[in-house]
Amino acid sequence: MDLSSFLRRGLKLRHLHVLVMLDEVLSVSRAAERLHISQGAVSRTLCELEAGFGFAIFDRHPRGLLRTSHGQQLLRAVRAIIDDISALETLAGQFTGLSRGEVRIGVQASSLFTQITATVVDFKQNYPNVDIRLHEGIRSRLIDDLQHNRLDLVYARLGGDLTERGLVSHAMSSGEIAIIAGRQTAPPPEDLGALMQRPWILPTAGTPMRDEFDALLTRTGHMMPPDCITVDNTQLIFGLVSTSNRLSLCPAPLAEAWHQSYGLQRFATPPGMSNDPLGVIYVDRKSHAPAVEAYLKKQIAAHAQRTEGLTDT
Repeated sequence: MDLSSFLRRGLKLRHLHVLVMLDEVLSVSRAAERLHISQGAVSRTLCELEAGFGFAIFDRHPRGLLRTSHGQQLLRAVRAIIDDISALETLAGQFTGLSRGEVRIGVQASSLFTQITATVVDFKQNYPNVDIRLHEGIRSRLIDDLQHNRLDLVYARLGGDLTERGLVSHAMSSGEIAIIAGRQTAPPPEDLGALMQRPWILPTAGTPMRDEFDALLTRTGHMMPPDCITVDNTQLIFGLVSTSNRLSLCPAPLAEAWHQSYGLQRFATPPGMSNDPLGVIYVDRKSHAPAVEAYLKKQIAAHAQRTEGLTDT
């Protein structure tokens, strides 16, 4: 069967759903579990797809699947088709509310958690049948998933690389960074060399706060602190800071909340560390799937209302 015949007569919707699930989990066994079908059925479907399109969509490895270069482009197109199908499913209910659909959200900005949860809860009250999927990760990976249509929007630190990637953003917070410390911990010294000799808790490499910290050291010629713990979870940072004499980086709103609620100390970061704003990032396109469009409108309206409330007070 040639490609044209395969697309017209051989390609089925079930093929697309299996392909999208494989793209999400990169494992035949996990895809089978999620879809409630056998591994053999998933493998046969993938073989049918690769035979029909005439190229390998994934490379097989002992630990799972890796997308091929052709596969990445195909998966992007397949997700666009799934989005269009979702739009058709929700079209009939557009006057009475969204009846179906999904919003896939990546989260990297922990200081926006309060705003995110408020929007999600409010959105689900209005659209209970829309599936909301929240995924926490590192900004670079989330942005890659956004560009390859594996996510619909991302909450993260905004940077200057978004426009050239075909992405747009809406700022929601100043993104100020602070140093956080326990109640009995000595204040950080002003001298950067002495500051680097203190014991630290730092975010994982590749996160915006860590990138800013590393960039500061590179510009000033200082070495990384010799006594350092790397952490990728804000609750672990809170626990370690509370029970040790270590310093840590933290989003300023979260640092202020910990200061007010638990008495932790908050200090300014060294001069030279930039503070890019935080917000929601999404693909620059004329229209999104109805569920995604509705969620974005809800989030932007909620932030505008919150900003007006702060201005009034």
